[in-house]
Amino acid sequence: MASPDYDGYTPLHYAAHNGQEGALEMLLQCGEAVQGGEEEFSPLHCAVVGGSDQCLGLLLQYSLAKVSSPDPRGRTPLHLAAGRGLASTALVLLEQGAALEAREQGGRTPLLEAAAGGHAAVLELLQERGAASDVVDSSSSTALHLACAGGHSATTALLLRLPSATTEQCNRQDLEGRTPLHLAAARGMVEPVELLLGAGASVTIIDNCGNPPALACARDEDTMTCLAMILALYLSSPVAETRRSLRSMSSLGSLRRSEGAAGRLSLCLAELDMEEGEGEGEGEVRGRRSNGSMCSSDSEYY
Repeated sequence: MASPDYDGYTPLHYAAHNGQEGALEMLLQCGEAVQGGEEEFSPLHCAVVGGSDQCLGLLLQYSLAKVSSPDPRGRTPLHLAAGRGLASTALVLLEQGAALEAREQGGRTPLLEAAAGGHAAVLELLQERGAASDVVDSSSSTALHLACAGGHSATTALLLRLPSATTEQCNRQDLEGRTPLHLAAARGMVEPVELLLGAGASVTIIDNCGNPPALACARDEDTMTCLAMILALYLSSPVAETRRSLRSMSSLGSLRRSEGAAGRLSLCLAELDMEEGEGEGEGEVRGRRSNGSMCSSDSEYY
């Protein structure tokens, strides 16, 4: 067996990474080991990163038992394929029995990796093969959290079509108290926000800094403070004439980009009237710290 270089890689690693099928097959026939030990970046990982399904297939012929071997960060070859959006590679691995629910060091399954990368095709494949879509990573982030945090509209829409996209799931909070709506609003993701609201996402849940999703839209501290003051006043005592003016417009369901920012804002403010009387929205907006300062984690919205 060839000795590894300074970085721990053998000729087998390099052949797999560079897609050199002929050299790889010769090395395998000469008895080169597909993997030497546990928790190493194996030739299988190299083939996935290199994007060579042919090399991956050759390696799997010699070592099916290693299909879910973890690298030093706990990532299996399927994690890498999912995180890179390699649907054909993921399919090869799944057909050879790759573990759907294996977790890397951050607690992410391959499906969570696909959601974080915005790879809807891989995510759909994993879900069809039976991967759980309601799992969380070590930060209590769901696939919805990760897709919204990454600004991935198509993946968010796909996740919201799954049976697991219940109202409870839409309102699930991560370790910083943020819901998917907080993250989507911060990214300005109009369609996902509309879908989340339609699925029952709450506009009054606050994060660990006391912010409801509306304040996640603010681009900076001053904008956040202004928005908080305006919403607090509107929710506490909206002017009757303003209500009539807003309600004379079309419903939120007709909300579209072509109407312009002012029209969309008016429609959204009209919907806030539904929250009046519950006291929840007002209390949470007024719950901002009096000095108007932002929690250090607020910066992670942007």
